[in-house]
Amino acid sequence: MRDQRKGISAKIAAAVVPAVLLLCSGASIQAEESTAATETAASASVEIKSPAEPGDFEMWRAGMKQRFAAWAPTSGCYTSSYPDTQWEAVPCVTAPARPIGRVNGLPSRINVGAPGLVAGGNGTEGRLADGSTVSTVGNGTAYAAQVSGSYLTSSEGSFDSVTGVTSETDGGTANLYGLQLNSYFFPSTSTACKNATLPSGTTCYAWEQFLYTPEYTNSTQYYVYIQYWMFAVTSSGTFSNIKKCPSGWSLYSGQCYTNSSSVTVPASVQVISNLKNLKLEGSIASGNDTVTLTSGTKLYSITASDSVTKLASGWNYAEFNLFGAGGGSAATFNSGSSIVVRIHVNNGSTAAPTCNANGTTGETNNLSLVAPCCTYGGSTPSIAFLETNVSPKPTVTCSTLP
Repeated sequence: MRDQRKGISAKIAAAVVPAVLLLCSGASIQAEESTAATETAASASVEIKSPAEPGDFEMWRAGMKQRFAAWAPTSGCYTSSYPDTQWEAVPCVTAPARPIGRVNGLPSRINVGAPGLVAGGNGTEGRLADGSTVSTVGNGTAYAAQVSGSYLTSSEGSFDSVTGVTSETDGGTANLYGLQLNSYFFPSTSTACKNATLPSGTTCYAWEQFLYTPEYTNSTQYYVYIQYWMFAVTSSGTFSNIKKCPSGWSLYSGQCYTNSSSVTVPASVQVISNLKNLKLEGSIASGNDTVTLTSGTKLYSITASDSVTKLASGWNYAEFNLFGAGGGSAATFNSGSSIVVRIHVNNGSTAAPTCNANGTTGETNNLSLVAPCCTYGGSTPSIAFLETNVSPKPTVTCSTLP
């Protein structure tokens, strides 16, 4: 087995990427040649280990993400299946034309002097600040990972443990939910912000969501994409209505939003019994933002320019969870459900992130957060926490977190 793996790895390291990789939207021959040359160089510098044994999958996945980052296509939609060692360009499609996020109202204000830190709330935010209470997930209530120093270059949400979950519904439809990995609101100097018409005395703030969501009310079609938001914020941190959105953006409840292209995902992935196999990552590399869904042994990615919001200059917070499919809806689990959520963060530091007890999205689920929120440093800093609808609520510690 060792000789077989060694032989395969040698072949992979010597492999040459096809000369032309077609992007999902009419790229020129010159751009295709440039892309192919870039990926060829990336292939020479990133070794993808042979996944000959089950334990090799995470090594393969890490290598594929490194290759993608080194290759850094400007935009496009891609998939890869274990144990393949190349990314395949696939057709991009239009993401659902509906807002995901704060449709139930914005927080009362934010701390404009320290993006990502909440001062005050909308009635639910801040309730977990002492780490000792429980509250239903969503609509401003969350455990999120926050870093200091350098901004984030990537974050990934996953589920360490899924116990007692047999069903999930949204509005009576089974297996209808969304995964969200969200930034916090941050000041942006993007071109889109400059082209928006804001009220006098306000500053343009952005918010970026890495998403895996269905076409709302339709549980047969799912998408991986990025949704971008724009807000008008006063010097005291309160929100005002934007007067006019820039071209290509839609006005919704006084804020503007737009979507990246998206890649479609088979309906079978969404079945709630597959939840533990799902991971959602947002990352920034070479001026591009990428969202990647891992489902079992397949990766789905879409990449777009970071210039839309300039997230790279304001990303210090990551909120991740399973929520309702959109429009402020709720994901409802069966009684007796418990999930341990983990949020990995990467800003080049080994320090443990802070657990921020304030959320951004308006969607919810019917599980309650259980303190403590556990933080971990080292080579892969993260936070982890339990959410459940088990009654009575279990008592956990960071050493006994499932």
